[in-house]
Amino acid sequence: MHSSLALCDSALCLLHSACLAPPLALISPGPGAVAVLSPGAAASAAAVAGTALSTTVLHAEEHEITVAVDEFLRAVPRSLLLHTRSALTDDERIAARRRHLLSCGASSVRAGTAFVREWVEFCQARGLPNYGLPADEDLISVFLANVDAAARARAQRRGKQTGASVQHAMACAARWVTDHAGLPFDMAKSRQVRKSSAPAREAEPRWSEMWEPAVLVHLLRVAANENQRGLVRAMAAASYFVCGEPDAELPALLS
Repeated sequence: MHSSLALCDSALCLLHSACLAPPLALISPGPGAVAVLSPGAAASAAAVAGTALSTTVLHAEEHEITVAVDEFLRAVPRSLLLHTRSALTDDERIAARRRHLLSCGASSVRAGTAFVREWVEFCQARGLPNYGLPADEDLISVFLANVDAAARARAQRRGKQTGASVQHAMACAARWVTDHAGLPFDMAKSRQVRKSSAPAREAEPRWSEMWEPAVLVHLLRVAANENQRGLVRAMAAASYFVCGEPDAELPALLS
């Protein structure tokens, strides 16, 4: 991990130096080491730096998806992952699933992990045998509603709004684990589940959240300096919604 960070730092240093006008000062990550590059050397340095940075980013992405997939496979109960019969051995089936999951996005795999953990906790709390299989659309709908209600309650205790529906996000994750991990949640694709877990509409942001009074006055001052009288008056009118009354500096800006 430390070697990857050092490589990335060196690559960024080279890339930054290659963009400077000649002569080019290259400051090494080492203490006090300074070199001067010619334009030709700078171009070569830029190419090397670009390759090194690309390699570092690729390795970081591979590590991220590997960690996410391994965490997912640890979270899924074996009986849930291998719920159907197959001519392959269990280890061969798991290996095949792992190979496919490694080709997916890390964020999708993490969402699948979150769904599985919530589902297992839901089944254990209700004492459902065999992790609720076969999971019909009614059971999935009740699970999604419970998860959403719990998320909203947690957000309310923190004095926050939930934004997009957690229920919708979990329903999408249920469909994802069905398609990509072979888990038995096909009924998450049913019309009933899709309709009950539609995405929530985001609330329109309030003016008071979009514009701090000090920021608004600064923008007004800039607009006034640029002789944008129409913009100044429009923003001054908006300030009534933000501050309740115009800032003390606004009359001077409007004069």
